[in-house]
Amino acid sequence: MDKAAILINELEKAGHRTFIVGGAVRNQLLGIPQKDIDLVTLGRPEDVCRVADKNNWKTIQVGRQFGIVVVIIEGKAFEVASARRESYGQDSHRPRDVSFVSDIKEDLARRDFTINAMALDSSGKLIDPFGGQRDLEKRIIRAVGDPVRRFSEDGLRPFRAVRFAAQLG
Repeated sequence: MDKAAILINELEKAGHRTFIVGGAVRNQLLGIPQKDIDLVTLGRPEDVCRVADKNNWKTIQVGRQFGIVVVIIEGKAFEVASARRESYGQDSHRPRDVSFVSDIKEDLARRDFTINAMALDSSGKLIDPFGGQRDLEKRIIRAVGDPVRRFSEDGLRPFRAVRFAAQLG
């Protein structure tokens, strides 16, 4: 978590609010050790690259068209995504269009399940606009928004729901 904190601090010093999101937040609330820490920033991919360059960190442009840059700090990789909105076409696993947004809640609204639509800001404050913490406590797997739409966006989501149900009992 220390290297993630360094990355968050550097992005925020450059004026780009940054949040820990998704599974890292869920696992922290469950008391499960962190494997991967994913970040969402209100900066754009080029901003993330500038901060990394300034700090001599390596970057990998794995999904720049989707706003994703991997930043490697001392051998540890962090996926940094720019806050975004997505729309889907025929390929229901990859977004057709991505547009960047300036509100973390808008980014969280595009996520699959409420238990993955939570964020921690740099002060450790939980941002939970869809009741993910409550659903986690009750062991409920609930889609963000309309479940039919969520599942039609990505055909793997029903499988993820079953996996989470099995993991959470």
